[in-house]
Amino acid sequence: MSLVYADLREYAYAIADGALAHAGPARMASQALVPAQLARSAGVMPRLYDIASATPLTREAALAMALAQEADGEALWLCGLLDVDEGVDQATLARALTTRLVLPLPAVGPCFFRYFDPRVLIQLQWLFTPAQMAWLMGPVRCWKYSIGGAWEDMRRPEVFAAESPGITRRQAFALQRMNVINTLLERLRPASVAALRGAGQDILRQLEKARDHGLARLQDQEEYAWHGVTVHPEFDRHPRMQALLANLPADADYPYRVATADLRPEDFDRMREDLNDPAGHTHERSFS
Repeated sequence: MSLVYADLREYAYAIADGALAHAGPARMASQALVPAQLARSAGVMPRLYDIASATPLTREAALAMALAQEADGEALWLCGLLDVDEGVDQATLARALTTRLVLPLPAVGPCFFRYFDPRVLIQLQWLFTPAQMAWLMGPVRCWKYSIGGAWEDMRRPEVFAAESPGITRRQAFALQRMNVINTLLERLRPASVAALRGAGQDILRQLEKARDHGLARLQDQEEYAWHGVTVHPEFDRHPRMQALLANLPADADYPYRVATADLRPEDFDRMREDLNDPAGHTHERSFS
């Protein structure tokens, strides 16, 4: 479902991804959200657009621009619409949004947090607790974002917001691999928003298993996760995979990729069939 003009009356602000080439409506007032720690990257920081103060003509132009980009299959000039609490002005909103762009991760330190990216936002809905989501949204009571060709509404959880994000080690692991999760989701192309969330969780579980198998390189973890979501969620139980994982080449830059380089699609098909065999006859298969 596309945007309609009523959306630009209901939502007071829009947030845009500064890393995209498209600029927003020229006549709509905007400001860059730039944390002091990321001043050198000001050009790719998100922008906050003031819809409420724009004229009806400017709103129409903003809508027309988004619809044209959508029709051409391009990224839209905005990635979200924000409805805020009563009495919250633009300066207060901008300050809250900017503060959340730098997220402290345990054992890592402060990191750029692309929470405004719909591909990240949709995964945060299961990765974060309700209190963490309430902290993230702050004065934003409803966030409308575009994902998978549709617009979704996300309402702030009705719980007390956490005083600080309190990111756990598991959450930090996932956040550091959000690019990998989204890369694999683009290859999987889930058919619905719910499937995007579910597949994101499946990918994270496979990335964690890759880590637990001793795969330290991100590229190896990505390849392992791809096999986990396309071959079988427990493909590592197969005798052939167990043998490969037990004998990874220690001198290779990417041990898992090297170890599995000779496996053909039909080899993975056989593993899947063996693991789905209720009799569990995985040892009877011949791989040649």
